[in-house]
Amino acid sequence: MVAYWKISHEEREKHEKLSAAARLLYYDAGAWAMQQVFDKRVPLPDQWFIPAAEVRKWGKKNAATTLVREGLWERTQRDGVQGFVFVQHCLAFGNTPEYLAQQRDLQRDAQRRKRGVVNHDKG
Repeated sequence: MVAYWKISHEEREKHEKLSAAARLLYYDAGAWAMQQVFDKRVPLPDQWFIPAAEVRKWGKKNAATTLVREGLWERTQRDGVQGFVFVQHCLAFGNTPEYLAQQRDLQRDAQRRKRGVVNHDKG
């Protein structure tokens, strides 16, 4: 399954007030999050988590602070790792883990139909 971070003109306009560094971090971190699940049979997270170490490696610590201040990211800790999560209501639906899960299900069902395997249990 192809997973990619979508940037619509509406989303771009919504982020125009951000610095170029913060905008770039937002989009790059989203693409990085998608890469973590790209074509893998791993459970999807409930929120995209970006480790603080990755942000430091990218040299974008100040941009991350901007995203938190603007309400697009929240600081958090997951399994003892400091980082950030995207604030769900700020994401375009096509960038949510929920949307990606739906796309995985649709692709799986299409493959099954193609092979002649039908799953009648939707639960």
